[in-house]
Amino acid sequence: VDARRRLVAAVQQRSEHTWPPTAGVSVRAVTVSPDPDLTNSVLRLLEDLGWFGLAQLQFVQPPGGTPYLIDLNGRFYGSIALALGAGCNLPAAWAAMATGGIAADTRLPAVGVRYQWLEGDLRRAVSEKRGGLGRDIASCLWYALRAKHSIWSARDPLPAVTYGVSLMGRALEKAVR
Repeated sequence: VDARRRLVAAVQQRSEHTWPPTAGVSVRAVTVSPDPDLTNSVLRLLEDLGWFGLAQLQFVQPPGGTPYLIDLNGRFYGSIALALGAGCNLPAAWAAMATGGIAADTRLPAVGVRYQWLEGDLRRAVSEKRGGLGRDIASCLWYALRAKHSIWSARDPLPAVTYGVSLMGRALEKAVR
């Protein structure tokens, strides 16, 4: 939302899996067409708050029911890579507005872009074992091939490699104990 309380960009995603499974963060999500009624309600809320800048809102929606707001964050969020992958450079738009510029990135996000937090998805797979542990882990790895990730980037693999080595070290320590 810009300084005049106008909507600059909106990206809507639907979580397919979370970790922990019943009430956690998205480990798999996909972009969907923004719901105009929900978008308008969010904009009214942000206007009432006098909001300026980036806002990430989370909702739960019972099947066939009304979405209920459960969280509002004014910060970069874990699955922001999904917005970037869908064509909305929210960090650049926010940086431009925060420094007195104009957010040029107002394109509509692509629908069907996928996001995955691989570590969380693997933890979920070990916990849930949907169709068996091997099948669920294979599903995680298959999903990862065509998803956007918060840590992994082929252009800059070092953060993901460093994090992976750290995770393996912790797993090894735990196994030794």
